Amino acid sequence: MKIKYLTTYSILVLGLLVSCGKKEEKVENIATIETKTSLQTTQVFGLGRVEPHGKITQLNAEVTGLISDVYVKAGDLLKKNSPILKLSTEVEDAQIEQIIAKIATQKTSVIAEEAKLNSLEVKIANAKLNFDRNSNLLKSGAQTKQVVDDAKATYDALVQDQYAMNMGILQSKKKIQELEADLHYYQSLANRKTIKAPSDGILLSLDVLKGNALSQQVTAIGDFAPAGNLLTVIEIDELFAQKIKIGQAAYVRNQGETDTLALGKVVFVAPYLKKKSLFSDKVGDPEDRRIREVHVELNSDSNILIGSRVEAVIEVGE
Repeated sequence: MKIKYLTTYSILVLGLLVSCGKKEEKVENIATIETKTSLQTTQVFGLGRVEPHGKITQLNAEVTGLISDVYVKAGDLLKKNSPILKLSTEVEDAQIEQIIAKIATQKTSVIAEEAKLNSLEVKIANAKLNFDRNSNLLKSGAQTKQVVDDAKATYDALVQDQYAMNMGILQSKKKIQELEADLHYYQSLANRKTIKAPSDGILLSLDVLKGNALSQQVTAIGDFAPAGNLLTVIEIDELFAQKIKIGQAAYVRNQGETDTLALGKVVFVAPYLKKKSLFSDKVGDPEDRRIREVHVELNSDSNILIGSRVEAVIEVGE
């Protein structure tokens, strides 16, 4: 009876151990499944900054001078080559007027020289006829050799005068070309004193006023944003950096909120991880992570302030 009892007890203990082992294995399997499910990522989040597609451009004057006119104000939409402001061009304008006057005088001189040349050509034609006639008369003995020689000398002298006059006219015309080159140069100097929009876009700021002077040390006049869809420059943590691909759908929202501000798609993915944070205010700020820079182009109907700091959500699938 004792042996039978022990056998029965052993069977019960063995059954409990097997049952517990299966339960523990089941719990472990469930935990593994839950862990795998939790690692499946369909969305990647990152902080971003809204920028123009062509980046914000600082406008600078090519030359120095006193601002004489301002044509626009901050916030204006501009077309390419629209004038923004103009520096004083009094000196250049005076030089241009002087050169224009010289060109006019030189052209008048050329006209007068050409008129003289036309008259000279008539004399040359007559001298040639006289020389030919006397030469024929000399052959028949009706004219003396002296008369023929004098006629030839007169003709040759007129031909030489014609050559000299042609050279003078050519020189005068070259002088006109030189003056026109000078005119173009001073007009270019004057044109450089008109600061124009580099492309279609919006003038974000204008930091100067009429009467201000631009020097060699200070030439910046304001900031300009080229036209085009807005861009969000985003930082993606290195843990999820490999999941980002060009063409993935995305949207942006204010930090801490759920409402969508704008839709877009990924158009650029940096080929490397950066140490520097986009939102680090100082170069020496400590960093404990690496990020991948990603650009999301927002749809054309997006209406977000340039420079806004937003949260971007990128759909990466499973």
